[in-house]
Amino acid sequence: MASIASSAFASLLLAGALAAGEAERGLRPLTVRDAAGSEVASFAASHALVIGCSAYNAGWQPLEGVGADVEAVAAALETSGFRVTRLLDPDAARLQQALRAFVVGPGGTADNRVLIYFAGHGATQPLDDGRKMGYLVPVDAPRPDKDLARFRQTALDMQEVETMARRMAARHALFMFDACFAGTLFAMRSGPTPPPAISARIAKPVRQMITSGSADQAVPDQSVFRRYFVRAIAGEADLNHDGWVTGSELGEFLLDKTAGESRGRQTPQIGKVRDPDLDQGDFVFAVPGDPAPAGPAVLPAPPPAVVAPLRPALAKPAWAAISGVDARGGWAELRFAGALQIMRLVPAGSFTQGSPDGPADERPQRRIEMSRFWLGDSEVTQSLWQAVMGSNPSAFADDPQRPVEQVSVEDCRAFCARLNGMLPGLDAGLPSEAQWEYACRASTESGFAGDPETMAWYEGGALKKTMLVKRKQPNAWGLYDMHGNVWEWAEDWYAPYPAAVRVDPSGPPEGDVQVIRGGAWNAPLSKARSAQRGWSIPTARRSGLGFRLRVAATP
Repeated sequence: MASIASSAFASLLLAGALAAGEAERGLRPLTVRDAAGSEVASFAASHALVIGCSAYNAGWQPLEGVGADVEAVAAALETSGFRVTRLLDPDAARLQQALRAFVVGPGGTADNRVLIYFAGHGATQPLDDGRKMGYLVPVDAPRPDKDLARFRQTALDMQEVETMARRMAARHALFMFDACFAGTLFAMRSGPTPPPAISARIAKPVRQMITSGSADQAVPDQSVFRRYFVRAIAGEADLNHDGWVTGSELGEFLLDKTAGESRGRQTPQIGKVRDPDLDQGDFVFAVPGDPAPAGPAVLPAPPPAVVAPLRPALAKPAWAAISGVDARGGWAELRFAGALQIMRLVPAGSFTQGSPDGPADERPQRRIEMSRFWLGDSEVTQSLWQAVMGSNPSAFADDPQRPVEQVSVEDCRAFCARLNGMLPGLDAGLPSEAQWEYACRASTESGFAGDPETMAWYEGGALKKTMLVKRKQPNAWGLYDMHGNVWEWAEDWYAPYPAAVRVDPSGPPEGDVQVIRGGAWNAPLSKARSAQRGWSIPTARRSGLGFRLRVAATP
């Protein structure tokens, strides 16, 4: 069976390590039918990545039973029609490499169904705002009570998992974690719901997650969760006896059986990503050999009609490590010296800049035509700044995933110039004021691009410093923290808006103060509005002031 040893997922599958039957497995189409025999969904291929972490070497207790868990889960998924890739004892780099390859490989095809199964240690750590964040632990991650900074650098947090989930183009994705933690960003629950019947709803996109337990619950080395997962997809979780096991049925079955056998010491958590475009469907397994009217689990040729991709294919920029398209648009990974910045392709279009009822400097409103460009999905982090510049000027430097702050306009330009010189083909800089507001709005016209309480970090409550990036919800184009956290420098000098209609406008050639946008952790919510304009002297270095990368896009 294939194992992951390189970044190219295709090379794993074509390396010649698969027997003929294994190579064919998972590549046949699957058609889902309702009780009347009508087709409600079809999938061209089914892929699974099964990961096991057993030989921990940095302070965690080894899990000797994980190897057997991986083999049992892989065999069950192969019987259920999946093409399975196993990954044993990955360190942090191999884990990230494997997941990225799976996301853009099998996960990059719209009419696939994909599954990721992780068996190993999980952990939960508090964030500064009182929330909790869950982590998956690779074999080389230290315990957080021994080395918290390195733990956060090596463990995989649930924010990254959610980003991967959103980045996939595959209609159906299921994440199974035989690990206990709290703090996932999926909408989780641990109570029963009636099993749904097979219907057209099944075909809608979905990102589902099931964990074996919550925070402070121990995962036994001989996994009860794995044993019931294998039995579930073999047919025991077909709660309404229709020949199919849905993701919802699987979750209810695992909750009932695992919590029951463990006498409440393990309570599986079930959930979907918080996104109306990705929480409507339901993952589905065919019960092997079931004669129900729903039809066979795997149908022979001719294959069903292929579902059109969510968006056209995207050419990888020269500077990108990998790129792809997901439900929110194009994305690319900008990597340097181990630091990562996800870039989002902001599409061409038009918007109305300004506000009819805000401060006077937000008027007159004007209609602007914009070309496409790349923009960082978060503010530049301290991790990326340190990798490029070799130092960290930030006031709140206890976590590399906080935004860099205390940087002047010239500091930011020096950073961009150095990064451009290190990555061939890169043309990075600060966004214009028009680019910033266009990207922030993401086709919205109100004060915020969504619910500000779920999107913005602003002054109030227990918030006493910047927050880790990407801990709240993104806008419709996949951009995080456009509202709050830190003010962001724009390229333009501050000046009144001209009334004329413009195409890709820029500010005046000179001025006294520079535009800043977005509000900050130490500013009121009103300052985080999409149209709100701020200004600062260009030499200012403040703990609430950072920036976001803009990269030119080819026409």
